[in-house]
Amino acid sequence: MKVAKNKLLKDLSHRLIQPDYQSASRFILALSGGVDSMVMLDACLRLKERHSTEIAAVHFNHGTGDFATFSQRLVEQVCEQRGVPCQVFSIRPSQINFEFWSSSQRRELLNQFSAKDDLILLAHHREDQFETVLLSLFRGKGVPGTFGMVECHGKLRRPFLNMPRSWILEYARQIGVPHLLDPTNQSKDQFRGSLRRLKAAKAIQDHGSGTMGFENWTRSYEFVRRPLLDRARVVFDSAFEHADRLPRSVFAQDNRELWPFLLDLFLAGVGCEHVGHRIRNEVLEALSANQNLSLRLDKYRLWIDIDALVLTPVYAFSEMKLLWNKTLQWGPWVLRWDGPRPDVHGPLTLRLNQSRSKVERELFRKNRIPMRFREWLPVIESPSEVFSPHVMAAIELEGFRWRLVEPDPVVACLKKTLNAPSGSNMENAWRRPLGLG
Repeated sequence: MKVAKNKLLKDLSHRLIQPDYQSASRFILALSGGVDSMVMLDACLRLKERHSTEIAAVHFNHGTGDFATFSQRLVEQVCEQRGVPCQVFSIRPSQINFEFWSSSQRRELLNQFSAKDDLILLAHHREDQFETVLLSLFRGKGVPGTFGMVECHGKLRRPFLNMPRSWILEYARQIGVPHLLDPTNQSKDQFRGSLRRLKAAKAIQDHGSGTMGFENWTRSYEFVRRPLLDRARVVFDSAFEHADRLPRSVFAQDNRELWPFLLDLFLAGVGCEHVGHRIRNEVLEALSANQNLSLRLDKYRLWIDIDALVLTPVYAFSEMKLLWNKTLQWGPWVLRWDGPRPDVHGPLTLRLNQSRSKVERELFRKNRIPMRFREWLPVIESPSEVFSPHVMAAIELEGFRWRLVEPDPVVACLKKTLNAPSGSNMENAWRRPLGLG
């Protein structure tokens, strides 16, 4: 087949000789065994004289049954016949959103496998793009996220992205490219499969004006989104000084259009990109209403707190004993009971207080103690009395002294706030050590 007489080869040939492709030391092709990626492999090999770049392949076995086994076998067999080195990775199903989780796993493994100057080629085509945008709309994806895919992103390249799938199918038919048809592509169990059964993307593709209008819309969308994202990133980078928190002050009333972008950047920064739109909307509503709340995210808790958005582990507190001159790990804090030997027989007992007194609640409110600290602060019991947080200052006077083995500015300034004279204004006492005030 001559290059000039085939649309797919002609288009791909033009792309592979562009400077960003030519500068690559190796093309790593992600092969699923389906028609799109197997055509990409065949076409890249036929054009080897044009781009002269080494080709390698990667396949992901998702452990989803016989089809996963057959796909791996086909990819390995074709790569061996064509002299292409192939690396296979096994990905096992997760309990969370499988599509999102497996996609994240593939990206991570591809980045680990590829070298600095490699390019990773994916076989997404125009109908895939249409489906991605429609899925984003149906799932309520907000303005911060990209509605569609881009041809170039970091090491990733999608050379087929602007091609209709009909070119790929015609190429496979004429050449006889070996491939498998994935039954999950039409499965009702997956959102994308259900969408394909509706043939919505094909309806757009069949109408030329629809295709042009779609592409114009995505360009306009990016034209609006990109400057907002750039502004949000400047604000975020200047405020995200700690790996687990973002000051609430960045969510100012005069930049509300940046709030969804700031939230996305924070979630990405703490490794929680998988958080769904429902939870994201809850966070934005709480910020808008100036409310405080916490949300459970698997093994973590996301606090929309007085001072900041904070991601913390879910701590399992239980009653604990503390001896004089010993240390104890209490949630995020390391506590030590030391100072002059107290006239107390037996260890102190630390436990969570399920109900705070009116005095304690007023102290917390007056001094703007973050909600997460209120939840974690223990009640301290001795054989003769109970020490609550609002009398911690008196403990030192009675010969007890609490300190941290490894000083933490958050807890240190919390103690300072709790020990402050009655009526003093300590609103920023715990903010300044964090660099938040």
